[in-house]
Amino acid sequence: MNHKSLILMSISLSLSTSVYAESSIKNSNDIIDFSDPTVIYSSVEAAYGTEGATLGLGLAIPINESWGALTKYEAKEDLNLHRIRAAATNTDIGTGFMLDYIWDTNFADLGASSHSLVLNGLQVVPLSEKLLFVPMIGAGFTTNDFAENQAAIGMLQAMLVYNVTSDVWVNIIPQYSYSFNDLRLENTAKKTIRKYEFESVVGYRFNNNQNIRLLYKYNENKDHEATISYTYAL
Repeated sequence: MNHKSLILMSISLSLSTSVYAESSIKNSNDIIDFSDPTVIYSSVEAAYGTEGATLGLGLAIPINESWGALTKYEAKEDLNLHRIRAAATNTDIGTGFMLDYIWDTNFADLGASSHSLVLNGLQVVPLSEKLLFVPMIGAGFTTNDFAENQAAIGMLQAMLVYNVTSDVWVNIIPQYSYSFNDLRLENTAKKTIRKYEFESVVGYRFNNNQNIRLLYKYNENKDHEATISYTYAL
């Protein structure tokens, strides 16, 4: 059985703009720095890659002067995988939290379902004018139609963001996922989740509120994924 989709968790919040911005909510009239995961914005998104097509819609609302909230829905992998995220960030301190739910309706390419729910927290640490370090930690659970139980899972991630110019940035994102208990699968041995992934992103902003991103992902099972995406901030 192919368990490549066993746990699909967030790499980034798909949020953006300067850590020291006056407001956490940005719109199409603002110049949005898509490289920094602390300011949120409403958006529409389309992507295509080796895993199929993706459509996304995000809605951002202010909580107070420092905190903003985002709800985002994505239909991924040719609309077979559904992802819902609810996030809150504080631009004054560069902190963010996100609840990430994923429902895969074609798990292991067998038409089965899997469910994952993870709560993530991140902190933006500016290392220089152009370089950011963004550690993230998460915990939650995963299960699927072939499993007899739920596995508690954890995730560690370290993102480096380098702004090449004001409109071009690069992300380097190693991530490690693991389970605190075994996932008991029907008629097979227990499954222990230990998964290392590496992701790199090159992004280009244009017209102040739009961007194109090229993504490449690789994991220890030698799976390769490439995606091109377009985002329009509303």
